[in-house]
Amino acid sequence: MSLNPPKAFLFDFDGTLAADLSVPTKEMIEVLHNIALKIPIGIISGASLHRLRVSLMDFLAQELYRNVILFPHNSIEAYLHDGQQWRQHYSHGLTDSENDQIKYHAQRALVATGVADGTPIVGEQFHPGPMFGLSVIGSSTPKEIKDAWDPDRKKRVKIIKHFYEYAPQIFAFAQANYGGRTCVDFMRKGIDKSHGARWFAAHHNLDEREIMYFGDSFYPGGNDERVATTNMQIYKVAGPNETFEYLSNILKKQFFVN
Repeated sequence: MSLNPPKAFLFDFDGTLAADLSVPTKEMIEVLHNIALKIPIGIISGASLHRLRVSLMDFLAQELYRNVILFPHNSIEAYLHDGQQWRQHYSHGLTDSENDQIKYHAQRALVATGVADGTPIVGEQFHPGPMFGLSVIGSSTPKEIKDAWDPDRKKRVKIIKHFYEYAPQIFAFAQANYGGRTCVDFMRKGIDKSHGARWFAAHHNLDEREIMYFGDSFYPGGNDERVATTNMQIYKVAGPNETFEYLSNILKKQFFVN
């Protein structure tokens, strides 16, 4: 990793700033607060705008919002705060018709592959929207079951392969990535986290090398993988504790370019 002082930070959310489907610790919020006082930050996550607001931004002082850009749905959308509310600056979301097509073939893929057979389904499996999320064993399944279900992603790759074999037309407008521990995310073709990362750099008139990105999913097909195609400084973390440790150290060293 480069030691060039960063002028801005970008963060994944789940698994990087907070445990999956959780909220950051009080200590993490304090560190983010102190960083946002000094330099711009952005959050690029598979989460929705609503979840980023209630799970993160509601814990930060509103005067800091001007220094934060939110990129929900893996940067399919971008939101900036105007002092009153979060306003959308772009959207590359899937249409209702595209969502319907993906859901139809996702239902068929689950039956054909049988990857969820024998596992209790808790919560919603299908999440249409700007990004279509397939929570294979349900969004509310207990964490310990999710963690043990597909750690090597071999089950979810069967679903993606089924799409390529039986519904290749989907990939004319969409692409598929692994999300979290049990999800397959479908988003607009050509739009991934690298899109939002580059937009963030251009918005702040920064060279990509002046930005540091933190994420936990750089494996093939992971939703952080494409950020590594930029020139940004990449920091691969194993979880929020590692992120917190690094950010705490960087604050102690005042490792910023103003």
